[in-house]
Amino acid sequence: MANLEMQEMKRLERTVTDVESLLARSPESRTPLLTTFLQNAKMEIARIEHRQREDERQQSEAQSKLMASAERESALTREEQRQFTGFLREGFFTKNQFSALEHFYTHAYDRLSEDGREAMSCRFWEGIRHNEYAFQEAPAIVREKEELQAYQRLQAKSSKDNISEAISKQDRADFIDAYERGDHAEAQKVLSRPGFKDEMFRGPGSAVRKAVERSSETLDVRDLQTEGTGRANCSLGEGQSDLNLADVDLSGLTLAESDEKIGSARVPTGAAPSPRGPLTRGS
Repeated sequence: MANLEMQEMKRLERTVTDVESLLARSPESRTPLLTTFLQNAKMEIARIEHRQREDERQQSEAQSKLMASAERESALTREEQRQFTGFLREGFFTKNQFSALEHFYTHAYDRLSEDGREAMSCRFWEGIRHNEYAFQEAPAIVREKEELQAYQRLQAKSSKDNISEAISKQDRADFIDAYERGDHAEAQKVLSRPGFKDEMFRGPGSAVRKAVERSSETLDVRDLQTEGTGRANCSLGEGQSDLNLADVDLSGLTLAESDEKIGSARVPTGAAPSPRGPLTRGS
C-alpha cells in the first residue's frame, strides 16, 4: 500500500474515534451530517483495507513469479540467482546499482537466457527513461552488452515489439552502421539519442513488460499502466482517493458548539467528494 494511503487510513481511524467519542458523551450532538460523515469515513477505511489485502496478494504472487524466473536461469549459481532476483524486483536501475550491475554483467550476464537478458535490458532502459543516468554513464561492460542487445533487437527479422517503427530510420541506420563498422563509441553515442531512450525495450511484445509492471517492490503495481501503443507509463505516485476525509480536525470542537458550527462545506455528504479542510470552529 502506498505510504500516503496508509497515513490517510490512520488519520481517518483517529477521526472516526474522535467523532464517536464526541457523540457518546453528547448524543444530542448527532446530526445527519455527522452521521453521513461517519458512514463515509468507515466506508473509506474499509476500501483502503481491501486495497491493502489485494496489494499483499499481488505482491505475494509477484514474489513467487520472481523466484520462479530466477530458478529458470539454471546456468547461474545460487548466489547469482539471488542477485538476479534482486534485479528483477526493481522497476528500473539507478546509479547506486552500477557496482553490482558491473559485477553481474561481467561474471553472470552471458549465462542468462534470452528472457533473462531482456529482463535486464528492460530495467536498464527504464533507468534511462527515469533520468537516473544516461546510456554513456553506465559501466563499460554494461554498455557493451546493452549495445549488443540493441543491435540484435533492431536487426531481428520478426521484432518482438514495434521498436522498428517507433525509432526513426536515420537513428536506426546510424546505429547499425556504426556497430557493424566496429565503431562502438559512435554506436553508443547514437544510442543516447532521444528516440532510443523513449522506445528501447518497452514495446507491447516485450517478454518482460508485464513483469516490470507487477514485480517491483519499490514501485506500487497500480502506478504502472499500459497505453494503447503498448508503452509503459511508469509515472510514480497516485491520485487522491475518492473521499478525502482524513484531514478533519476535531480538536477544536466542544460539546458547547452549536450544530450550525459544523457546516456542510466542511463535512462530506456522500454525494460528492469534499475539498480537504479542517473541521474547526467556523464563522
